[in-house]
Amino acid sequence: MIIIKDLSYKIRGHKLINSINLDLSLGKIHAIIGPNGAGKSTLLRLISGEIKPTQGSIAIANTRLVDWKLNSIARSRAILPQHTSLNFDYSVEEVVALGRAPYLGLHEETVNGAHAIESVMKQLELTDLRHRNYTTLSGGEQRRVQLARVLAQINRPVNAKPLSPKYLLLDEPVSGLDLSHQHSFLNTVRKIADENTAVIISMHDPNHAAIYSDELILLQNGQLMANGSTKDTLTSELLEKHFSICAESIRTNSHRTHFVFKAKNKAN
Repeated sequence: MIIIKDLSYKIRGHKLINSINLDLSLGKIHAIIGPNGAGKSTLLRLISGEIKPTQGSIAIANTRLVDWKLNSIARSRAILPQHTSLNFDYSVEEVVALGRAPYLGLHEETVNGAHAIESVMKQLELTDLRHRNYTTLSGGEQRRVQLARVLAQINRPVNAKPLSPKYLLLDEPVSGLDLSHQHSFLNTVRKIADENTAVIISMHDPNHAAIYSDELILLQNGQLMANGSTKDTLTSELLEKHFSICAESIRTNSHRTHFVFKAKNKAN
């Protein structure tokens, strides 16, 4: 579990995150939604340890984030930022293999690393691209390769305890992917969460949150406006209030909730 207490982050006198408290459980997808500038990426950067809070604390598996050794946390937690760049002439397979860096020098890494790389490349339909130069890929293809890299980082070895906890932080991971690959990846993330992984994922599309997430976190202006089970928390009223958009909820035959949107009419 990740426990966040009284978390704030201020830069140049402006609070980007303001006194947030959260418990993020294993085995669940926690979707972070909110308007642009709400603090979604900043919260993920704080949880990852990339930036340090001005106030408050973050604990992962009962250990303060600041007390984790770098290699140990890297084997349990992986992060995919919103923007990634790589300008070296690496093959797709070599880029995915970068995710195994925290394991270099471990006795069984030759077998475990090869298994992890092959497994995630199959999951994300990258096997036919394994020898392609990464820089020649389309933006969507590069995104899938980066997704595979972070999944390889926390991929469990073939002889691992099945319930060893993992943490996956994803900042708008399906941005730039076509519709088919958006849902293919989110289905993969769903399976990973079900394997005792806490997934914290920022999303722009409330329908993605409705379909795939267990818990919803709504941020606005750096403040926590709503937090609870997605089923109970994500409503058309909530979306209309915080996104200034008309939202209608529809219950499908598969008992899922979807939202249909239209812009609010502006007064003349």
